[in-house]
Amino acid sequence: MRRNGVATLVGVVFGLLLTGSGLGDYDTIHDGLLLQDAYIYLMMAATVGTAALGIALLRRRGRTLLGEPLHIPRSPVRREAVLGGSVFGVGFGVGATCPGITVSLLATGSSYGLVVLAGILAGLWWRGRVERRAATGPHVRLSAAIPGWSVGRARRTLNADKAT
Repeated sequence: MRRNGVATLVGVVFGLLLTGSGLGDYDTIHDGLLLQDAYIYLMMAATVGTAALGIALLRRRGRTLLGEPLHIPRSPVRREAVLGGSVFGVGFGVGATCPGITVSLLATGSSYGLVVLAGILAGLWWRGRVERRAATGPHVRLSAAIPGWSVGRARRTLNADKAT
């Protein structure tokens, strides 16, 4: 229960900071992606630096702020993550927003946030459909839908997700 409260508080503060920083503004993101303004890159650098400092302090302490054992998972870079990141990057470039900022847009009453949210949900639906098809039979050719995917890999991924 305490963890949920802390997560909610962090989410609200994060949303307020996103909105207050101007990162929820289409023009700010658009100008940054066109390399006309370095603001978003400076914000990202500050964010990464703050996170790195926070993680270093937590590692030194060995526990989370709630007193739980600190566990920072590590996993190798997978092809699916690179492909997914590429698709995310294209969506970010076209929409000039990301999921966090989309929530910020929705919270401030922006109809543009609804359009982006519809695109995010459509993409999630499509991904689920492709994965379900891959798991139901070898007759589906995923290579036509997602380069580099195989039915066996999709089945292993689905089975691993179900096991966790």
